[in-house]
Amino acid sequence: MRRCRFCVSRSWSNKSPQPTGVGACSSAVAGDGFWSPVAELFSLDGLAMRTYILILILASVVSLRAEDSLPSAPTGYSWQRLVTIKSAVLKPDGWFFKQTKKGQTDGFFVTKEDIDKSGGFQTGLTLNCIRDVPKKTGQAPSDYAASMADTAATKFQLVERTTSKQGPFRAVRFRYVDAPAGKESITIIQLMIANDKTGTLFLVIFEAPTSSWSEAWKSGDVILKKLLLDDET
Repeated sequence: MRRCRFCVSRSWSNKSPQPTGVGACSSAVAGDGFWSPVAELFSLDGLAMRTYILILILASVVSLRAEDSLPSAPTGYSWQRLVTIKSAVLKPDGWFFKQTKKGQTDGFFVTKEDIDKSGGFQTGLTLNCIRDVPKKTGQAPSDYAASMADTAATKFQLVERTTSKQGPFRAVRFRYVDAPAGKESITIIQLMIANDKTGTLFLVIFEAPTSSWSEAWKSGDVILKKLLLDDET
């Protein structure tokens, strides 16, 4: 059982935000920012949102206000609002949600296991919303995200790595298997969405034991395809 924490991975860099506790934040809301794996048009309370085609990163970003209604959730899922960052994420029925905050980092978890009871989780999504990245790292969020992906590639064999640009967002996504000696192998997908305009980096992690990855990814794939994120956060 993994313990929950705010971090992009297992301490790749001493520049990486290291607040303790549970945290994850893959949210985005805002202006005209709308990512989608296919061309489509959503209307929130009658407000048509411009659609961007996301070629490499399977995730969508929709402008969302607190008072807005949400698109219909797929069968077996419900929308979980991330109020502090004006965003929303899909939560599979029967899964759990937890929110934390430390400093300028908001953390959110959507997990199969109940973190409050177990102190950690094996399968689930971590979303970290980290503000003021340039002040903390000396780099633009997009440059910092790219450097983190480069560092990951030196420590793990990346199964895939893709990048995308959508409106104010710059994103990088990669997948790898973490198999430390004597411990259970974990398959991890990380999606880093940078907004250089606001100085914010959204760190999205979906992970599960490699032995159950195929089944877990059925939920992870649905969740990552519909992330509602704020492009003004």
